[in-house]
Amino acid sequence: MLHKKKGFTLIEVIVVMLVATLVFTMVGGTMVFITTTTGDLIHQAEEIDMAKNIAKYLRANFTFEENIDDPDYIINDPDYITKIDVFSDVSLKEFKIYLKGNFIKCSMTFESNRNFEFIIGAVQ
Repeated sequence: MLHKKKGFTLIEVIVVMLVATLVFTMVGGTMVFITTTTGDLIHQAEEIDMAKNIAKYLRANFTFEENIDDPDYIINDPDYITKIDVFSDVSLKEFKIYLKGNFIKCSMTFESNRNFEFIIGAVQ
């Protein structure tokens, strides 16, 4: 009478460990990709929201003086908007307010190189 051994062979255990490692690697890679992508989208949405708020603020509060020295650039200062208490944490690489025809336009570039342009108002 032969006794049959119960259990797994070494090869079977190694194959199961290999398959489990592959599955965990794929799941981990997917989670890293989703986390990174989500973080980028959240950062982009925050910049869009900040640009909208700056546009709304400037349209309500910006006053144009016609006796300026250089009509092409009324303001060309990346720190201009951060001097306003409400926007102290904005990281702008470039901020310009300038005349384009009869319109006062604003252009701003965030540290992430996203650029936003909008019209503040019109000159009579």
